[in-house]
Amino acid sequence: MSEQDVSEPPKIDQQRCNKCGAALSSLEKPCWLCLATPNARELSDPYAVAIPANYWNETASARYTVIDGLVTLLLLGSVVLTILVAIGLSVNDSGLILPFLILVAPSFIATGVTGFSQWSHTGRAEPGKLLLTLFVSGIATIGVLGLLAVAGIVLLFIVCISQSW
Repeated sequence: MSEQDVSEPPKIDQQRCNKCGAALSSLEKPCWLCLATPNARELSDPYAVAIPANYWNETASARYTVIDGLVTLLLLGSVVLTILVAIGLSVNDSGLILPFLILVAPSFIATGVTGFSQWSHTGRAEPGKLLLTLFVSGIATIGVLGLLAVAGIVLLFIVCISQSW
């Protein structure tokens, strides 16, 4: 193999071996790199990347470890941010900390219970499920508090209208 074969980029009409991705000069010859004999149906795009068939299965554990780490970092970041906001509220006006904790506490309690339940059953808490629990319970808490606020406003109008008659 000469240095020109390695450094020269593939031409548009040049075919590649489907097994190793090496540039092929003709269809009749076996691949110069892996010695496979390709036929016309096995040839791929000249610019396609050769990925082993079991690539996704072999790298799954590493990818899930990275994703779990990022989700765990996101969960810890939300806890730290909540603590910092609570400290900031207590410095400015201590009367605002109780409504803030009423808004935030159900989400963190539900996430903690879910994590403890997973930990006790499997020995591992899945960060993705914990993040989903935090998000869904936060939305549910905001929805319930919004519904209570609307009910309070409606009740206020009913009381005000009934006294004006």
